[in-house]
Amino acid sequence: MDVGTKTVLMCLSLLLSTNASIAAHWTTFHDARGFSISYPSNWRADPNFADLNYPDNDGNRARIEGLGLKPSIDLQPHTTLENGQTELAVEVLPHYANACTAENFLAQQPPDYESGIDKETRTFAHMSGSDPGGWYSYEDFVYLLSLKPCLAVHYFVAYATPGGEIAKGERPFDLGSLLRRFNKIRATIKITRR
Repeated sequence: MDVGTKTVLMCLSLLLSTNASIAAHWTTFHDARGFSISYPSNWRADPNFADLNYPDNDGNRARIEGLGLKPSIDLQPHTTLENGQTELAVEVLPHYANACTAENFLAQQPPDYESGIDKETRTFAHMSGSDPGGWYSYEDFVYLLSLKPCLAVHYFVAYATPGGEIAKGERPFDLGSLLRRFNKIRATIKITRR
């Protein structure tokens, strides 16, 4: 066997053993809404998750429902990341939406929040903003998973606004590292109903 083949086989062996090790410490959730997902054992699943829209003129709050996953550990200790407000959710297209697009999985924010969608395609949307006082900022990342059923994975990231009073004394969190962690979880999603 030549050196190139040995190298490829060693890499494959390492990859398979790493995936097996990860899978051994992860939990798989099978959801009746048409998907399964695996996640680290130190995360908690909420099958009754709902992202609520800002109330309309009649006081109604439309719901974007799905399965929420939240870490039970501090993902980046001593940083500006707001761990309690950071999570991943697999969501089902709300009944009021007229098209299966990523943007339709973003909840309407209160009018006093500074927010806006700054990147949008049919299969991806990114929204960022901050609360009225500018204390906290957030980013939402939505990736369309399936048209039938219409499902998306939604990353919710909240953090103390850089330069603000709350962020003083804290290191900036590492968004790239957090997204890589979320992407590993997203890679386990399987559509089980078409």
